[in-house]
Amino acid sequence: MKRAKSLPQLDRRFVALAILYALLVLTVGQRPASNLPKLDFGLAGIRVDKYAHFAMYALLSGLIWRAQVPRSPRLPSATKWPWLWCIGLTASVGCIDEIWQSVAGRGRSGDVLDLLADTLGASAAVGWAIWFRRRN
Repeated sequence: MKRAKSLPQLDRRFVALAILYALLVLTVGQRPASNLPKLDFGLAGIRVDKYAHFAMYALLSGLIWRAQVPRSPRLPSATKWPWLWCIGLTASVGCIDEIWQSVAGRGRSGDVLDLLADTLGASAAVGWAIWFRRRN
């Protein structure tokens, strides 16, 4: 009987950082609307809060990527499709955040455009990480 080739282990430090950061993002997302700064202006026709969503979730995706993929391109990743895990997990956190905002009240409401910004941020981070890894 042949033994299946085992994948490397996840980097536990980055797993812990990703979990802590996801909890921080979810906690900040549940603050009452009255405690948040007003970001009613925009750049290039896009409200500034969408850029914040993009950046926060790009960072989360980067942490999830780093937990799975070692820095050296010669070493294999810990999961079969790390890009899919990054985007999927990050989008799931964004979904939880938006659903929680819509049911929790506190002057907040879920926004599909926020979820889109979250997913685009995750995708951009993964695209950059893939490009950077192949370049080295």
